[in-house]
Amino acid sequence: MNIGILIPGFGSNEDDWALPVYQNFVRELAKTDSVRVIALRYPHTRQPYTYHSAQIYPLGWGAWTRGVSRLRLWWDTWQTIKQLHAEKPFDILHGIWADETGALSGWAGKRLGIPSVVSIAGGELVGFPDIGYGLQISRYGRWIVRQAIESNTVVVSPYEHLLKQHLRDTGYRPSQTEYIQLGIDPEMFHAGGDKQPNHLVHVGSLIPIKNQRLLLDTMAQLDDSVTLDIIGEGVLEVELKQYAQELGIGHRVNFLGSVPHTHLHEYYSRAQLHVMTSHHEAFGMSILEAATCGTPTVGTFVGIISNEVELTVTGNDAEKIAGIIESYFDTPQDLKHWQYQSTQLVKNQYTIQHTTKQYIELYQDLIS
Repeated sequence: MNIGILIPGFGSNEDDWALPVYQNFVRELAKTDSVRVIALRYPHTRQPYTYHSAQIYPLGWGAWTRGVSRLRLWWDTWQTIKQLHAEKPFDILHGIWADETGALSGWAGKRLGIPSVVSIAGGELVGFPDIGYGLQISRYGRWIVRQAIESNTVVVSPYEHLLKQHLRDTGYRPSQTEYIQLGIDPEMFHAGGDKQPNHLVHVGSLIPIKNQRLLLDTMAQLDDSVTLDIIGEGVLEVELKQYAQELGIGHRVNFLGSVPHTHLHEYYSRAQLHVMTSHHEAFGMSILEAATCGTPTVGTFVGIISNEVELTVTGNDAEKIAGIIESYFDTPQDLKHWQYQSTQLVKNQYTIQHTTKQYIELYQDLIS
């Protein structure tokens, strides 16, 4: 198959993990098929390059391209698709994110007479006006999501129940929906080393949607022996560090900043539990990464992972989250069993090889 993928950004080389799950996906896909990736906004170059066996065509427009300039980006994208299709016809187009990349894959697919797929990958179907998150909070956002969802042959989501709920709420009408869950690279994430007693880890950008204030409130409910590593950077870093000091837990919370993607498994492996307190997660890749390292997740009811990997509470209740954490610290045998169970579940169902196999089957069905 000749597969075209449209994506907002892509790693500039094999060591640049801009979007790990989709870079792993492209690498796996290119093992058996011809893959050409058009990266609209990152990296900031127009020089094509090879990523494993895939060909990457960056347009280099940058995240700051907005307003009328966006129309020039879209025209540039269409011209690139048309040129690549003339050189070697695409069998299928796949837009990652149900926004401009998804809309462009659908529009181009219709003009070229080939099937197109769009993957919901983030906050396309939600809106949190108080923190400025989600495409549903603006007229443009709602319009471009509708274009992406209704112009493609198939809309793919990693979660079935939430997609159905959002489609009811928004009134969008896709032609066809499929459910394919994302996966991790089992060679990159694996258990190793000893667990540190009463030690937690959290991985995520320090931004409002991740709701790390609730994470710190949870820490304040826990015994003084409990420690936490926070891995990530973002606009709230200074505020969160100050809040930890105000709560009197600054000495137990380690803000580690950015950690190379290839070293995250070391931090997951040493923790007994991973804590996620987000307002929203379209999927929650850090849940899978942690579980593969023998570290199940406790947190808010977000993402799609079952309670075999994640134990959740509804609402922002720090006391309840802390209670779940304490119950597992107090029953080490139960915790050990849960750690093993979550690791096996991910290995059996949530690897990037599982994801790629399902997409290949979908592509073949659409082409045939």
